[in-house]
Amino acid sequence: MAWNIGASDIANAMGTSVGAKALSLRQAVLIAAGFEFLGAFLCGHEVIQTLNYGIINLESLQTESTILAIGMNSSLLAAGIWLQIASYFGWPVSTTHTIVGALTGFGLFLKGKEAIQWSTLLAISSFWVFSPILGAILSFLLFAFFRIAILKAKHPLKQAERWVPLLCSLFALCAISILTIRLPSLPSSFMVGAVAISVLSYLGSYVIIKRKRRKPPIKCTQEDMEINIQIQNHVETAINTLQEAKELSTKREWVHELHQRTESLEQLKSKIISQRTKHSSGQEEFLVEQDFSFLQISSAALMAFAHGSNDIANAAGPLLLGIKSIYQPSYGHDTLVNFILLWTSIGMIVGLATWGWRVIQTVGKKITELTPSRGFAAELGCAVTVLIASKLQMPISTTHTLIGSLIGIGLARGAGNLNVKTIQGIFLSWIVTIPTGAVLCWLIFYLIKPTLLSF
Repeated sequence: MAWNIGASDIANAMGTSVGAKALSLRQAVLIAAGFEFLGAFLCGHEVIQTLNYGIINLESLQTESTILAIGMNSSLLAAGIWLQIASYFGWPVSTTHTIVGALTGFGLFLKGKEAIQWSTLLAISSFWVFSPILGAILSFLLFAFFRIAILKAKHPLKQAERWVPLLCSLFALCAISILTIRLPSLPSSFMVGAVAISVLSYLGSYVIIKRKRRKPPIKCTQEDMEINIQIQNHVETAINTLQEAKELSTKREWVHELHQRTESLEQLKSKIISQRTKHSSGQEEFLVEQDFSFLQISSAALMAFAHGSNDIANAAGPLLLGIKSIYQPSYGHDTLVNFILLWTSIGMIVGLATWGWRVIQTVGKKITELTPSRGFAAELGCAVTVLIASKLQMPISTTHTLIGSLIGIGLARGAGNLNVKTIQGIFLSWIVTIPTGAVLCWLIFYLIKPTLLSF
């Protein structure tokens, strides 16, 4: 389950950065590894409690500890199987919806409606609706501000030199403030250091931007521009042909080879577009987007931290409950929780490194065209929403929140900039996730129950 959370959900944290070319896939994995682990290990405890005790009424299973343990294993296995299928096809489904659906299915099929704590389930469901809306609103407002104050200003580079260091400073202060909320044991004097870090962030980013070489606009003839566009059209035709071939292919090695060729052409297409952007009259905007790369890398780190603090519970919660139902260790509860958090964090990181590129493709490239400024707005809006939910101990969907943020960015640029077909496919995969998790859990439970009870 943790492996599949990494393959499916951590891609949300890094997909926008990779899609906007602010980070390579390898860099994204390294950053995600560090900050996902910190978020999970330092701040993952609260949401675990909601998944442990908020969905299933444990009083109805007090005398059936073995059944409860089998049910938790069935829930994890059902969720893991569905996420494996979704990740293979590149669908950014919700790991939270999957595990909640599996747990609800286990309780309903075993004991009926009295086994479910409906008030908590209703609260969780309401956050599933609220979180993508809030993420979309925050990202929409952020990017609208960037467009007005910087990107569409009379002198974008001057405005970037003024605003980007200030945004770096405010972002650092916001991130550290959120950390103190999530870790109330930190001393109050820690905020003094936070202010100092914020000031250093401003000065450091200001110096870096000022010292960067500003190349003068490169002259380019109309003929060169037309040739560039023609090359791009031919590359796009080749990509579409390879995609059709991949859908028709039945051999896995051919699919893999076709995918690799498609990836290479996608990278070539990005270079062609980037080159044309450099040569066009919008070169200043291109240089401004480079300045936003600093911010997007920072927001990607915060997004990874936020994801680790919330979604680690999807794997750790049922595992903890299943273990404690049949085994009371000699060491304390906190030690057991820390071990489980460590174990599941490792699983998430391995999942991202080995399988996450499939969902990164969808999140980073297929919903709306991304640049560092757009990616930063989407990631920051999503991260703040996820951290608010973690503070309220609500296991929301990071996937839904980020997709909502990306839709907000697309709407800020105009509804025509959204890939409606991709969004429709994502919504359809969301609809089937909860019932699929519930039915799979029920099937697995009744398949493995006789075998395990025979021991």
